[in-house]
Amino acid sequence: MNSEKSRSIALYPIVLVIFEIIVYLSNDMYFPALPQISDEFSVSISSVQITLTAWFLGAASLNLIVGFLSDNFGRKTVLILSAIVFMLSSVMCSLSDTLTSLALSRFCQGTAVASIAVAGWATVHELMNEDDAVRVIAWMSSFTVIAPAFGPLVGAGLLLKLPWQGLFAVLALASALVLVAIIVYFPESNPQKQRGKVSVRLVLEDYWNILINRTFQNNIISLSFVFSGTLAWLAACPFIVTHEFNGGPLTIGMVMLGVFAGFIVGSVLIEKLIVKYSTQLISIVGLNICLIASIALVIFKSYLTFNLVSLTACMFIFSVGNGLSYSTLQKQGVESCKEPMGARMAVFSTMIALSAAFGSFMSTKMDESVSVSFCYFLVQVSVVAVCIKLVGFIFSINRTLGVRTNN
Repeated sequence: MNSEKSRSIALYPIVLVIFEIIVYLSNDMYFPALPQISDEFSVSISSVQITLTAWFLGAASLNLIVGFLSDNFGRKTVLILSAIVFMLSSVMCSLSDTLTSLALSRFCQGTAVASIAVAGWATVHELMNEDDAVRVIAWMSSFTVIAPAFGPLVGAGLLLKLPWQGLFAVLALASALVLVAIIVYFPESNPQKQRGKVSVRLVLEDYWNILINRTFQNNIISLSFVFSGTLAWLAACPFIVTHEFNGGPLTIGMVMLGVFAGFIVGSVLIEKLIVKYSTQLISIVGLNICLIASIALVIFKSYLTFNLVSLTACMFIFSVGNGLSYSTLQKQGVESCKEPMGARMAVFSTMIALSAAFGSFMSTKMDESVSVSFCYFLVQVSVVAVCIKLVGFIFSINRTLGVRTNN
């Protein structure tokens, strides 16, 4: 029994990251299929993009509810139900014969993000100490960037052999296998004896206490601004590569792959740095790297040679900083609260989803020179993120000095 429990604890991060990759692939490998869907339903590309918006709305819609459910009914139960919903909604996507039914099915697909971000990540925080959790979050995050990096290439490759409906059939099959793995290998970090009584009032109080926690605000808002820049990049990259450099799907995929390799590098560096330096220092360094890279991107665009090499290089460096700051900021913010872990992760994932929606929305407002608008937007969010973090850092030093003086 103990050996089986140890094996489950060792394998559950792998099961979780595979589930997360599949969920994100449902969006990223979907991009190349938009023209096919537009032709089949005889609608414009902008109309088909509603199905992308529906996915993001699904991802942002259930975080607070899932936190409540996972705290009261268990993390594993929520993940199992989520995997079932994702599998069935993928089947419904493949069977959709109208844009409306496809959009509704896509919304249901996106809700799986909430269970992973809340119940899944809460399990990591609850079963591991701080340093181990940071390391695991870092390598899990580095693997999940495989979806946006390889997703368009995977989708384009499958579309050579399958119709667009086949993409969702593949996702349904993959999620069925993950469902079995969750049932067999995923541990329950919130056993029944630790669960409190169901109380909406207490849940709302927990959410409010988390939101007014200054350390949580400082770290997660900083993270959210940088993350919005990443989402703006995902939305703007295809247009920049296609319209300004005449690149095709393969070029887009290669540029994204090169950029997200930077996130993996940053996540790997954490393994080395966490031994010698605090998460506070690592996150500040990471945010400043993001700022330097975004400024360099503006300089290349405005004064030097702006090409695919300079674009990819600057975004690679930005992603290194993002990789250094993501898991460290998340850990600092989440661990600063005393509320149930499910509630903490629910608020965290809601803020991240809203920042993703913000970045995606801003990309739709960029003018014909998408690269110019994107470069300046990236600088703006990086400046805000660095300033918020530094202000919080200064206040934390003042509080520490104040406590020591009083003692």
